[in-house]
Amino acid sequence: MDDMNEQLQAGLRAVKPLSPSLVTLLGVTAAEHTLQDVLKIIQLDAVLTARLLRAANSAAFRRTQEVDSLGMAVSLLGERYVVGMAMELSSDGFFDQPLAGYESAAGDLWRHSIKAALAGRLICRYARARVTVDSNQAFTGGILHDIGKAVLSAALDGAARDMALSVAGDQSSYLEAEHSRLGYDHCEAGVALAVQWRLPECYKAAIGFHHKPDQAPDGQKPLVFAVHLGDAFAMLSGAGTGSDSLLYPLHPDHALYFDLSPENVQRILLDLENEYAAITESIA
Repeated sequence: MDDMNEQLQAGLRAVKPLSPSLVTLLGVTAAEHTLQDVLKIIQLDAVLTARLLRAANSAAFRRTQEVDSLGMAVSLLGERYVVGMAMELSSDGFFDQPLAGYESAAGDLWRHSIKAALAGRLICRYARARVTVDSNQAFTGGILHDIGKAVLSAALDGAARDMALSVAGDQSSYLEAEHSRLGYDHCEAGVALAVQWRLPECYKAAIGFHHKPDQAPDGQKPLVFAVHLGDAFAMLSGAGTGSDSLLYPLHPDHALYFDLSPENVQRILLDLENEYAAITESIA
């Protein structure tokens, strides 16, 4: 047990802290807020402001009038885009690193996280009647859901293929394979990192329960199921994180929260590709 704790703590120590402005932004956008609340934070970050203005004036958004103010840029791009770009710029390469323990190349984690975020937000459009879920929280939760993999990666180096074969052979989950080998999994490691990063409770729930959404606190279940589904849609679209792709079961209770008819699934996948293309074009 002590060895397990030391291994996890070593992985956590290797991760740099988030910038104070990003921690503040994630806290503000996780609760009731206004556009002005967001602007007060990001207007102090010159690099983020410049990137947002460049994106708003890119061909992907095709406006006839030049966007020359931060307020106009944020209104045009939307909160999800602002949070996504802030995460990319302020996480010091965290999402771009290769994950050797998952045989995942540099950039795969970011690609998967962005697609999971976009898919989670799109899925919120198909929430059942009386189900309340914040699509912006689903987006941010999608970006953050797999942060624990960066903590586990070094400890799993060289084990990925054996773990994938084991999961395929006994039809278990890759999460169980992680736990069997290390004594903890990427969801638990992710929650530990979320505590270290001082993330809001809703994102701790999304990170900790995205493979076991039925076990999330009742008030967070719609959000966690949206992130759970967003993760699956990202993998279905070809944006996985390596050896574990599609080796997690889809929880059947998702149908209690979202209407994923075959037609809606096709719409989500199509919209996902279109939105992902627009984002990648605007930041190129």
